[in-house]
Amino acid sequence: MTPTLTPAERRNLLAAQPNPDNRLDYVVTVTGRIRAADESCEVELRYVPDRLVLETTAFEDYLGAMSRERWDNLEHAAVTLLDDLHDQLVARWIQLSVTGGHGHSILLEDRQPKWENPHLLQRLRRL
Repeated sequence: MTPTLTPAERRNLLAAQPNPDNRLDYVVTVTGRIRAADESCEVELRYVPDRLVLETTAFEDYLGAMSRERWDNLEHAAVTLLDDLHDQLVARWIQLSVTGGHGHSILLEDRQPKWENPHLLQRLRRL
């Protein structure tokens, strides 16, 4: 991949705003599409915010910019997406699913150290 944007330029597209109540654990879900490895892919982001929540239109703009990059494979695109999102949001918990054609999908997850809320996460549908 030859990136046209630096990591800082990509991450700056992920505008966020203050969490309206960071005392609560709640799940935010945002979906979109990205072009990766010469195919259109569904992207689903789920996260439990800490101090910031992602602006929905910013996610669309970010995915648009990421679609203009040349990704050799879906895994590389998915790992880059997760790294950028986690860097900008510093979410308590984050899960990213990227699904392409031919039954190919990637599921990535990360969380802050010591954060646990199994009751909340058990309620989510499986990806």
